[in-house]
Amino acid sequence: MMKEEGARQVDFGIIVELDRNLMEAYISVESPSAGTITRQEIDNALKSNNIVYGILQEEIARVLQSPSPAPVLIAKGTEAVHGDDANIEFKCLPSGYAPAIMNDGRVDFYNLNLIRNVEIGEVLAIRTPSTQGIPGYTVTGKEIPPKPGKNVNIIAGKNVELKNDGQLAVAASRGHAVVVGNRIDISDVHKVEGDIDFATGNINVNGSVFITGQITDGFTVTASGDVEVLGNVSGGTVVCDGNLKVRNGIIGSAKSMIKVKGSVYAKFIENARIDAGGDVNVGHAVLNSHVNANRAIVVAGKGALMGGMFRAGEYIKCKVVGSPMAACELEVGVNPEIRQAWIKLLEERKEKESHYDKAVKAANLLKGMQDSGAVMNAEQLNLLAQVTATEAKLAREIMLLSDEIERLEEKLNLPSCRIMVKETIFPRTKITLGLRSIVIKDPIRSACIRLIKHEINISPLLS
Repeated sequence: MMKEEGARQVDFGIIVELDRNLMEAYISVESPSAGTITRQEIDNALKSNNIVYGILQEEIARVLQSPSPAPVLIAKGTEAVHGDDANIEFKCLPSGYAPAIMNDGRVDFYNLNLIRNVEIGEVLAIRTPSTQGIPGYTVTGKEIPPKPGKNVNIIAGKNVELKNDGQLAVAASRGHAVVVGNRIDISDVHKVEGDIDFATGNINVNGSVFITGQITDGFTVTASGDVEVLGNVSGGTVVCDGNLKVRNGIIGSAKSMIKVKGSVYAKFIENARIDAGGDVNVGHAVLNSHVNANRAIVVAGKGALMGGMFRAGEYIKCKVVGSPMAACELEVGVNPEIRQAWIKLLEERKEKESHYDKAVKAANLLKGMQDSGAVMNAEQLNLLAQVTATEAKLAREIMLLSDEIERLEEKLNLPSCRIMVKETIFPRTKITLGLRSIVIKDPIRSACIRLIKHEINISPLLS
């Protein structure tokens, strides 16, 4: 017989209790004694309370064996497992403010790894989709729906492609990655607000760099595109494949240098080393500097080249060269790279000719012994064979070097090369055109200097 007692139900002396969420069911036995209840009575009690899920068979067996008025957990529901949110793993984030530790234990605060460069086809991010979750059940068999995971997508910005139904983001161009929220852009221009200093570290970018401040002493900017600086380059180094544009000036230091494949534009240059694949254009003056330009060096404004070495492949144009206190060297008609290669070949040929002379002398000495009828031991005969082979080898190498030197010399004597000085060339200025050089002894006014029939010619500069 069944009766209700508050939150409990009594059936055949079996009391069934359920928690508020219907996730657990308990039974207890009134006036228990062994053998007073049967499995069928327990099953009937469970059935009358709609308990159909999560029934604990081992606990039923224990209750049958040892009935007790204390509640025993007889069934347990399953909680729903909520779905996982979608996740984006970014592969293109910079390592952050993480200066490298050098071999001697010092911390390299010049390289902070704040920029992440990427190549075409490089994986930028991987998206793991959200899941729906797993439903749970009460002991009465009611389904508990799970909460599905939140969705999140990769947003493909500039120069970024999505693949595999949006699960993969790859770079469509070279550049540096910029991640804001879930959006990824590959930018070809990296903007720096302020100076290049210990706050930014050295800059190394696939693309161009725009700097609103200056490049301070000891720091380096490397770019595959252009570099534009609104302030000065003050003791810093710039290496780029494009042009360098400096709104103010370039002030060098012992360790700094400028090396660009394009052209250089600056208001002034002082104590600097510059190598340009194109032109070097200066607004006012160049002081005590070493400047190489594959094409031209042009100085406007005061137009002064004062102190240092200036090399241009085609022409130099300015107003003043040198000063009473500072001598200059100007070389034109010489591609700096070709000239350096030519000088290196000359030095290499000179060294080989010295070794060749020594080999010839050694061979002649041993051959003289042999010709005189002297008996030569095995070591002397072996040495004769070695120096004879060395002599022949060096002769071939010297001939090849001479051919290459002659080929470069043909490129060094360019008839169109010239130096144009509107006002004054001061004494002690050394001028080289092609392979010809002169030193200016007296001031020269308004001159055009060029090669005519491989000789240096100085004529009035026509306006």
